Amino acid sequence: MLISQKLKSMIIDKRKIKQDNIIKYRQHLDKVNQTRRTYLKNRMEALNDGIIAIIITIMVLEIPLPSNQTLTSYYDFLGNLSVFLVTFFIVANFWYELNKILATVVALDKKIVVIDFAFLAALSLLPILTKWMMHNPGRLAVMNYGIAYLIVNLLKTWLAHTQLIDLSHNSSNSINRLVMNRIIYGRTLFIVLFNLILIGLAFLFPNWILYAYLALPIIDFLFPNDEINFKN
Repeated sequence: MLISQKLKSMIIDKRKIKQDNIIKYRQHLDKVNQTRRTYLKNRMEALNDGIIAIIITIMVLEIPLPSNQTLTSYYDFLGNLSVFLVTFFIVANFWYELNKILATVVALDKKIVVIDFAFLAALSLLPILTKWMMHNPGRLAVMNYGIAYLIVNLLKTWLAHTQLIDLSHNSSNSINRLVMNRIIYGRTLFIVLFNLILIGLAFLFPNWILYAYLALPIIDFLFPNDEINFKN
């Protein structure tokens, strides 16, 4: 009996040691994953800043200097300078919106990285399309800018809503899930419809819609809306 009790106690002790090791291993994995996600988030933010800085630098380098001392040449220089300033505000506004979104990201995964890269790729097209639209404000130029602007806004909205989607899936309250889903679909539908209306109007009134496209990001940049809070 004494031997059997000792064997049982040894088996129980081994099981406890094994369970403790499993718990410690899982805790170690969680810590490693959290460190990896934090590192990837920091690297992605640094990459975003670098790419946007390169976009702005290229825009500056593309400004042609006045070819001579005439008023016509100086007028052309001021026109190119105005294109740069408008494009700068557009890119700066999207940079601000992107960093505001990434500040709320807790767990960085591959989906967020892919959306972020697609956003940067679409954003890098806006400067050249803005220049085309301001120098040749025709239907094709304004509508192409509108399509690119729609894609950038959809990707930005999708990136922001990944956090709401995760919250809705993790929420135990069905009402909270329903509200979050309505917010996500409502915002996406509004962005699509609003931009499609602008693209359609650009076919009829390209000059007027040009000013609308130039004014929207500047107004959004100068008067940001930072008062929206989501409570659990």
